[in-house]
Amino acid sequence: QVRPHLVEEVENGAQNVFSTPYALGLAPLPPPTASWALVTGAASGFGRALAEACLDAGYGVILTELRDGAVLQEMALELRSKGGEEARVVTVPADLRDPSAGAEMLHQVVLEQGYDVALLLVASDQAAYTGPFLSQRPD
Repeated sequence: QVRPHLVEEVENGAQNVFSTPYALGLAPLPPPTASWALVTGAASGFGRALAEACLDAGYGVILTELRDGAVLQEMALELRSKGGEEARVVTVPADLRDPSAGAEMLHQVVLEQGYDVALLLVASDQAAYTGPFLSQRPD
């Protein structure tokens, strides 16, 4: 159910219809400077563009890709040079086609390092998930 103040903002031509934190009944995301975006398929194309946009918005980015780590490391260097000293960029080469292997390793890295992942952006064409999304465990 859309909140009345959201309708008012739209009718008044508000620039950002989500400016009211609970406009859609969801808790707001933490501020970008305190959280991370995890981007799969990050080494090229759409994934790279998503990673750059997240970094520009102030998020730290965790880049993951099926390819070897050298490609990700090169991209991380480029992003850090564009983003300056405050750019938070982490690379984790992982094969996410098999959730029991690569995804588990990626999950462990996130937990061990204490990254507060607020956004998951899946741009990999290697994702092989099938089944009901909402019944999955959060980890």
